[in-house]
Amino acid sequence: MFDLPCSKIVQILKQEGCGYVCANCHMVLQYEIPFYLLDKIYEENDIIKEVIDDYNYAVQNFTPINNINSIKNPLLTIYQSNDTFERYLTAIYEIQNSREEVTTRSIANVLNLKETHSVRDFFKRHEKIINDYVSIEDVLIGKPNKYSLTNKGLEVVKLMYHFRDYYKSL
Repeated sequence: MFDLPCSKIVQILKQEGCGYVCANCHMVLQYEIPFYLLDKIYEENDIIKEVIDDYNYAVQNFTPINNINSIKNPLLTIYQSNDTFERYLTAIYEIQNSREEVTTRSIANVLNLKETHSVRDFFKRHEKIINDYVSIEDVLIGKPNKYSLTNKGLEVVKLMYHFRDYYKSL
């Protein structure tokens, strides 16, 4: 599941009968409970029994994944340079909002790139995924390509801006 998006990972987990565990079960699975301390922590035997039952339930029903190094963080972007993807999307968004034509040159200018081929290379390298977020209009030979955000791209940029602004306000 190393290179799969979150939605695909969830589908696989459902198919294989896997599931998510709450924070309590995670702690139970991650760390062994020192049972000999329970009577010093809790005064009531009913609570001690509940803790032991919860522990037994979690251990019997969930198998922890011990080799976490082989698991990719699904919250990270799939690009090696996640910062770059964000920068390209926001550059297109800013240019579109300024009512200028979004071309290879204008993107390179916003990103402070000396060469326009860097922009073209980026879009070619990530073509399979970029097409979901950016629409590229090939125009006549000798004329620059025109770029625009797709609806999905626009949603992503608005979410990035929302969270950026939200965390700046804290």
